[in-house]
Amino acid sequence: MLLRRVLADPIRRRRLWRYVLTSAVATLVSETALLVLYGTGVLDAAVAAVVANLAGTLPSYLMSRYWIWPEADRRRVGRQVVLYWAVSVVSLVVSSTVTGVAADEAPAGRLAHLLVVAIAYVATYGVLWLAKFAVYQLVLFRPVPVAPQGAVDVGSASPAGRPASLR
Repeated sequence: MLLRRVLADPIRRRRLWRYVLTSAVATLVSETALLVLYGTGVLDAAVAAVVANLAGTLPSYLMSRYWIWPEADRRRVGRQVVLYWAVSVVSLVVSSTVTGVAADEAPAGRLAHLLVVAIAYVATYGVLWLAKFAVYQLVLFRPVPVAPQGAVDVGSASPAGRPASLR
């Protein structure tokens, strides 16, 4: 089980803790955007959830890439960005749908209605949170594979076997 492996390893525990903090920042940014945009009547709940999700995605990606998984493979950044945004789009569709349904079903009082929408939005992210961590940990931000000791990296070695930086 991924969670058991994460908790048993101090590096993975630190990574999980940083993921918690990154998620808190992204949630604070996105929830604030949702409450401002929907609470003031600027946008309906589903559209406000889309904008809120986008607002939280940028700090989340940057913190994930440079703070949580700094050792991640940087050779295929385009792949990372595309996969990260694909995960974000799935989250966006799910959260917007759930938030829209919650708004349709919420009680009529303004404060109660706003609370139901806000809780639905955060609860949806809570459900998606662990799945996203697993995708990020196992697929998206994998570290660069380490060559066995004594192996020569043929991509950076000269014909004489010396690294290109020493030629």
